[in-house]
Amino acid sequence: MHPELDKTIVGSSSPNVGRSSAKKQQAVVALSTRTSSAKVVGSAAGVTRETLYNWHHQLLNHAPLKPMKKKREEAPMDQQREALLE
Repeated sequence: MHPELDKTIVGSSSPNVGRSSAKKQQAVVALSTRTSSAKVVGSAAGVTRETLYNWHHQLLNHAPLKPMKKKREEAPMDQQREALLE
């Protein structure tokens, strides 16, 4: 009857396919108690894992996670030692 509800939601550019609060809560509970990957749980809910984690953060009032900064490559120990001995 509503084929658009069977589509997987990907990112914010997808059409707004309505998901009830109860469906979101069920998906978040499944994510929290999962025995399989988040991708599998998301597929079962008809959304991507990213959307699933967004719902998780929204429903549990968590701040979105910031991406980790890349660490600078450190000089090899020999170069560090030489610099300290100078």
